[in-house]
Amino acid sequence: NIMVKKLKINIDVDGVLYPMQKFEDYRKIGVFTKDFAINGALSFVKALRGTGAEIKFLTKTFSEAPHLHEIHAAEKELWLTKYMGAKEDEIIILNATDKKQESSCGILIDDYGYNCEQWETETGNISIQIFEDRVKNWLTASSYDACLRIVENIINKIEALNK
Repeated sequence: NIMVKKLKINIDVDGVLYPMQKFEDYRKIGVFTKDFAINGALSFVKALRGTGAEIKFLTKTFSEAPHLHEIHAAEKELWLTKYMGAKEDEIIILNATDKKQESSCGILIDDYGYNCEQWETETGNISIQIFEDRVKNWLTASSYDACLRIVENIINKIEALNK
């Protein structure tokens, strides 16, 4: 379907695909190359690719180490390419002070509620807070499978509207 192909799904990296690290480690070189993907992350990304939507990896570097932005961005890009099969044009790496909602549109999958709230209130787009089971003003999903079901429901609704 034409509309689904135009749908963009933005996936946060830290805490969604890449395990959260100790706070002090984010101030070091190599923090984004020292770990493997969260169990199930690659299958989740492959399933999202299978929906026909455009995939973007939308992530930031750490606010406590702005001097390492270029190095951390390169580390994240290498990690995403190696572990998630990301292509260069699928990766958006922002400075910690940048706003995700000013860099992309569509659906945001993020583990941080503040990002989800900003995404929805400032753009009117849909966000899904993954690994969250409390009810919020935005969608929440307790697992990759639950998140995938939400995305598939959104796509089904888009397809139904286009008939």
